[in-house]
Amino acid sequence: RQGPSTDFIKAIKTVASKDKFIAEDLGFVTVQSEYLRLFSGFAGMKVIQFGFDIKGDNEHLPHNYEKNSVVYTGTHDNATLRHWTKYTEESRIKKALAYTNCRRRRHLPECMLKTALGSKSRLAVISLQDYLSVGAEGRINTPSTVGGNWLWRLNALDLNEAFAHQINELCALYGRSESKAEPIRSLRTDVDKRIAL
Repeated sequence: RQGPSTDFIKAIKTVASKDKFIAEDLGFVTVQSEYLRLFSGFAGMKVIQFGFDIKGDNEHLPHNYEKNSVVYTGTHDNATLRHWTKYTEESRIKKALAYTNCRRRRHLPECMLKTALGSKSRLAVISLQDYLSVGAEGRINTPSTVGGNWLWRLNALDLNEAFAHQINELCALYGRSESKAEPIRSLRTDVDKRIAL
């Protein structure tokens, strides 16, 4: 049975701004659903990992993002950037290294994170696991599996003023912070433990 289509979108817009919504347009996207997203004006999703998982040029590579989009380093169903760069196939790593102008594989999570923040998407969503450069243990969910999901917990000791300042500095560098941060002092210290600034 067909849903309410554009009438539903019109009703939503009478009570909330389109900027309050993100359309999950991942996976199998039909012509009708893409029309509805465009009609709504809701931002679509871009996942930077997908840009390197899909061969050739594709909508998840940042140069193809439209401003009315939300970029993610990964979703709850993806590996963390650290885990992805450790275990994904070599051809994808080479593509990601070249695209992000990154010299070393161990720095690739940081380079991908910065590429996401530097994109023209109006909003960037970066998981704490990626800011902390957590590996496989930080994955939230593996689709089509039972057990072992949704277990990762943030260590309260990781949430401190220094870490908050690091995130703010990085966001300010790419124009994604309203507060003014001091210039970044060091781009790569302790990189294997977290995205260090």
